[in-house]
Amino acid sequence: MSLHSLLSLHSLPADELLRHVTDVSLAAVQLWRPLYAEGGTLFDFALEYLNPAGQRMLGLPARPGGTMLGRFPHAGPSGTFDFYRQVYESGEPGRLDLNYQADGLDDYYRLAATRCGPLLVVSFTDTSDYEPGAVEQALRESQARERLALADTLRQRRRLLSVFEQVPALVARVNGPDLVLELANAALREAFPGTPPLLGRTVAEALPELANSPLLAHLHSVFRTGVPYHGTALPTRTAAGARYFDVVCQPSHDADGLTAGVFVFAYDVTAQVEARRALQTLNESLEAQVLERTNAALANQATALAAAHRQVQEREAFYRIFEQSPALILLLREPGHRIEYHNPAFHHAFAGRELLGRSFSEALPELVQLGVGTRLTAAFTEGLPAVDAELSLPDLTDPAAPPRFYTFTYQAYREGDQIMGVTVFGTDVTEQVRARQEQAISQRQTATLAEELLLANQRLIRTNADLNAFTYTASHDLGAPLANLQGLFLALREELPPAVQREEAVAPLLRLMQGALDRFQRTLADLTDVIRDDAELQQPAETVDLAALLTDVQLDLQPLLAETQPALTLDVAGCPRLWFAPGHLRSICYNLLSNALKYRDPVRPLQVQLTCRCEATAVVLEVCDNGLGVSAEQQARLFGLFQRLHPQVPGSGVGLYSVKKVVDNAGGSIRVRSEVGEGTCFTIYLPRHMAEVPAVS
Repeated sequence: MSLHSLLSLHSLPADELLRHVTDVSLAAVQLWRPLYAEGGTLFDFALEYLNPAGQRMLGLPARPGGTMLGRFPHAGPSGTFDFYRQVYESGEPGRLDLNYQADGLDDYYRLAATRCGPLLVVSFTDTSDYEPGAVEQALRESQARERLALADTLRQRRRLLSVFEQVPALVARVNGPDLVLELANAALREAFPGTPPLLGRTVAEALPELANSPLLAHLHSVFRTGVPYHGTALPTRTAAGARYFDVVCQPSHDADGLTAGVFVFAYDVTAQVEARRALQTLNESLEAQVLERTNAALANQATALAAAHRQVQEREAFYRIFEQSPALILLLREPGHRIEYHNPAFHHAFAGRELLGRSFSEALPELVQLGVGTRLTAAFTEGLPAVDAELSLPDLTDPAAPPRFYTFTYQAYREGDQIMGVTVFGTDVTEQVRARQEQAISQRQTATLAEELLLANQRLIRTNADLNAFTYTASHDLGAPLANLQGLFLALREELPPAVQREEAVAPLLRLMQGALDRFQRTLADLTDVIRDDAELQQPAETVDLAALLTDVQLDLQPLLAETQPALTLDVAGCPRLWFAPGHLRSICYNLLSNALKYRDPVRPLQVQLTCRCEATAVVLEVCDNGLGVSAEQQARLFGLFQRLHPQVPGSGVGLYSVKKVVDNAGGSIRVRSEVGEGTCFTIYLPRHMAEVPAVS
């Protein structure tokens, strides 16, 4: 039977029953009316009614008036107001258990709330219905556990802060695209002491010294791309003047894997001792501040809990810095240099072997053999930093790989005034070392090649001198005997009667003798031309009008042009003037055009084209014809001295040899494209500046 039916059966008014129920209820009952701002936002509740149990618990009358946040300001921070608003706006009933220790109340409460029309109905109980001794005992035990947890957290934080503050490098964490400084260690504050406070400000605002430094651009790039940056000897201006830092910028990520900020490690390679002294001073100051904050936190439990929460967050932040760092980080604690912590990079470098809890000499014998153990002991006993540069270690992750090189830095860390252990930072410098080694090898190879080239040039110079001497001797020493032979032949013809010269047996012999003497004479003339060309290779360059020069060449070739009747095309508009020795340029054009005319194919009309154009890196002079053409085997001998590939055509085999020698001497090159029965193209490439005629001084 429903409540409504029961009321009807006994003729009981509902409001009278409700009044009696709320009066006898052991739980408090509240009626709240929502209050809205102008924009329709629910910002508070008005207390409309409080039953007798609620009056007793809260010490208020039945119609107390006022608002929730006005009477109970702690309802906001404790989450009570948000709970009421959520139940009212969603229309779904809800429950909440909380320990409320503010606004004159100090008890554990259980609340149940539901919306009823325009009102919010809340029922709650406190611990007054339970045995006070048991509740108080449970609360004291809870507070004791919280104090123990807080003390343990503070000890761990002090230890981590002590290590972090004594790191011999500049360490910071920036957040967001604006690069807001979230963490900055003592070394960073020492390097930039003129702009406190650093935290909570952008890098550009807190560290104006970096405004013109490339580091700022690298930080933005790492945040934007998620790609780490490694910089070596990065110049930076600090309060102490110009400094150089090895910098590592590593992106940090949030729970969703997105880039949330950038970790920055910068190692000062110019003043390690000064950095250590500043670090010690700042560390002592920080320890005093931490002790002061800790004592103040212990005086108030709520403040202590909040401080403990912040300290845990800082500890986790420092831990993430070490965990995500590409540098090798190792914390050793005395006695015996026992390994207390290593980051993943160090663990990976030593092939994942078990390191924690073991002594340094037992876990890392490779480093002990290199004398690292001795320097660790010195750093611990003397408190001075030390550096081992470019230590060679085998690649334990790949035994077949070549060794890797690391630079290790050792720094004692303190707790109070006592040295408790040593921090080891290792940087992989393998790429720098190998690059330097490869550069040294390359320099030695270059020096060897230069020496070999010098010897080859010297041999070539001697060979060319011998060839020139031989050619000169041959051309001059053979001149006199040839003249004697010609004189004897003329005397013979004058002595022989005309009738005898016309005899069938004598006339061919005379013609053969005359032809041999003529060929001998042309050969000596060609040798003389070669000697003259060699002597004239250093003719001075001047401005040459290419069109006018080709007109003179055509006059010299007029008999051959008249004989062959070619379709001759000359196109030099692309480079009308050249800076070249006029005689050499005329020799090039004359020899190429005369070859095109002489080596024509009688089965088709002759076509010859000469063009000149300017390209990006060269001046290109080209002569093409549709003549006889030469085979691939003949092309290999085309530019040799006295090479004649078509004996049926008159020639000496000197022209193309002279052309190539002139082109080579000018710093250019010549190429040939040819097919038998199709024709030939000679392409000459000269330096581009030869088309840029210099001004006359």
